[in-house]
Amino acid sequence: MFLLLPLILAVLYTLSWVKSTIFEEDSSFTVQGIEQDISVTVDEFGVPSIDANSDSDAFFAMGFLHAKDRMWQMEVQRRMGKGETAEIFGRSSLSQDIWMRTLGLQAVAEASWENYDDDFKAAMVAFSAGYNSWLAQTDELPVEFSLFNVEPKPWTPVDSIVIGKLFSLMLSFNLSRELDVVRAMSLLPEQHFRALYPDIPQAHISTSIAEQTTLDIESNYAQLQAQRFGKQKDLGSNGWVVSGEHTTNGVPILANDPHLGIELPSMWYAAKIKGDKINSAGMTFPGLPFVIFGKNEDIAWGGANFTIDKQDIVLHEFNPNSPNQYASSTGWKPLDIEVQQIHIKSDFPDSLRTKQPPYELFIARTESGPIIDYVPGSLNGMSLKWTALDANDLSLKALLQLNYAKDWHSFRNALSHLVSPSLNVFYADKAGNIGMSASGLIPIRKVGQGKVPVPNTQFAWTGYVPWEEMPYIYNPPEGFIANANENYLPTSYPYFVGSDWAEPTRANRIKRILKQRIDKGEKVDAEFNRVMQLDVVDDNVRHLQRILIEQYGFNPEQAIRKGFLTWDGDMSSDSPYPALYVSFIEHLREELVRPHFKLAGTGSVLDDRVSSLVSRVETGTLLRLLEEEPYWCIKQPAQQQQTCIAVINSAFDKAQAELTKLVGSNPDNWRWSEIVSREYTHRPLGDMEALKSSFKTYISGDGTPHTINVANYRFDEDDGYIQNAGATFRHVFELTPDISYHFINSTGQSGHIYSAHYADMMPMMHTNTLIKSTESKSQYTLNLRPAE
Repeated sequence: MFLLLPLILAVLYTLSWVKSTIFEEDSSFTVQGIEQDISVTVDEFGVPSIDANSDSDAFFAMGFLHAKDRMWQMEVQRRMGKGETAEIFGRSSLSQDIWMRTLGLQAVAEASWENYDDDFKAAMVAFSAGYNSWLAQTDELPVEFSLFNVEPKPWTPVDSIVIGKLFSLMLSFNLSRELDVVRAMSLLPEQHFRALYPDIPQAHISTSIAEQTTLDIESNYAQLQAQRFGKQKDLGSNGWVVSGEHTTNGVPILANDPHLGIELPSMWYAAKIKGDKINSAGMTFPGLPFVIFGKNEDIAWGGANFTIDKQDIVLHEFNPNSPNQYASSTGWKPLDIEVQQIHIKSDFPDSLRTKQPPYELFIARTESGPIIDYVPGSLNGMSLKWTALDANDLSLKALLQLNYAKDWHSFRNALSHLVSPSLNVFYADKAGNIGMSASGLIPIRKVGQGKVPVPNTQFAWTGYVPWEEMPYIYNPPEGFIANANENYLPTSYPYFVGSDWAEPTRANRIKRILKQRIDKGEKVDAEFNRVMQLDVVDDNVRHLQRILIEQYGFNPEQAIRKGFLTWDGDMSSDSPYPALYVSFIEHLREELVRPHFKLAGTGSVLDDRVSSLVSRVETGTLLRLLEEEPYWCIKQPAQQQQTCIAVINSAFDKAQAELTKLVGSNPDNWRWSEIVSREYTHRPLGDMEALKSSFKTYISGDGTPHTINVANYRFDEDDGYIQNAGATFRHVFELTPDISYHFINSTGQSGHIYSAHYADMMPMMHTNTLIKSTESKSQYTLNLRPAE
């Protein structure tokens, strides 16, 4: 009792204190910075409806609400973008801070702020004032601030731009791919490299380049991506829009579900925003005051990543006689060198530890961008050229103007300002029109296509694809438009856009389902779209079965393998085949691909990098190798030929052994839903062993990276398959006179762990039980009144 009673009292006090930081009841606040009264009605799911008399006041209220519900999340995002996380999380975050400081998102955001117009600046200033108003009057901060002994600073408009830059970085994968290519080039035989990367130019690239791609660069970038997007394997989004001629109520329907890393709280915040001009509803991004994807009084819009190659690695030679100079086409030029200090929190308990000295970081920049592997005194380095590092990147203006678009012309005009992230944006309006427009700057290069690093003396971007020549689709004869990050451009398109397209498996299934429905003369409604978003049929299964049967004559004696050959690929099937398929593909990847990497299994420090390269081989690529390049079945260094049947049987054997270890030898227990869990993790508390039971949540998983209901996963020896990426919200719009809006967020609206709205949407997200915005009930009202 001497030990337990104080602990129990401390826990009860903490719970009471934490709950006191949650404001979810009728309240009135007198605030500085607004013109007239603002009413905010919050419904039973924690979704606010802002009713203000001016747009400025509406944006103020959005900042107030984001601070109220998502302050910790915004603090972490702001610090991540600035490279200041080690100040609160310690040395474990240092490498991430080094990476972010090297990119210089803060400095770029400050420069771009000066180039935004007055209307945009007014919106950001009002939002910041709203955030700071809540911060000034709240008595208790979210529990995380106390746990990490952090005092939040006032929000600034530049902080919002940093958040936008960070989001753009999360959706930019070209740097990672170039690093993959260079590393694979040094680790694979020539024939195997060409098969795995058929789009890479034939010109020889010295493998010494691979030595320049330091593990620190790769691991820092991978760490940042993994924190928000999980394992990068065909990650993307779905979107489609159907013309009113094919819907039950005669109006267009738009459906969208962006696929990103899943976490607690959700990266999205649903809201309705009404001022004197703005009247939009949909998903906002904490730190930005407007709807990113949603609807206004006239149109609805959604988005999916348009994988422009907008990042290039540039190789630099430094002057051996003057290391602060780099070679250019016109001679030696000086490096722009800056020294920054990164403050590091001492390990727990920090009060008993010696204070750590700041880390001194040397940052070097060239005309093409920052040197991402700079070491003072080195003779070479690599810089990053990226569209988002230009001070003229005014992408947030585009996203703001979408909230005001009234028709296709104003919609396209808004998107013309988008630089990065690059998006395919779906469109529908009340006049009955449907469309999709690509957006984001597409570089035109002097040399090559940006797929491999280029020496600085040859490198140049000579311009960008003119907006008038950007791809778009408007009122197509098919009566519908669908995209799932695949390449939909005609071969006649005159510009190189990129090569990081998703496999077309998801897109083809979406299009086939819609076409079959239309060809039968059956109409589409919101419910049909809702169910379609849950589809978990993986069409790669049929492809695999054809290869096994038709090419290799696979005719196993085991009943479970025979049954696998006739299974329809439905991952929700109450059979052992979905689990067997996922495990088989993972082991086939290891059996077929890994042995050909020179350092595989050596215990080298590069072995983790090899694992990453192997894991990124897409299922479609894997099946192509099995079908068209059978020499992959010959393992090295042993020179004995091994038939592909032997590789296939080995992968099946290991898959069955794995499932036996996880759930027993009875195949009746091999249910995909039993061995896969969807993981929602609070950052960073969910990653801490002592706290993960409270800050990490699991529900039953579903889907694969190639089903419409996307789910990426990793494998854990003890816990089985863990899904850490998938749909982060879903919505369906019917373009009725009032634009009917159905939506669900992935977890909940609140970032407070003891809020009723912390994870109340999670079970609904799992079943895609959509909320109709006009049918939710009011829970409480917040009134904001201007100070005298």
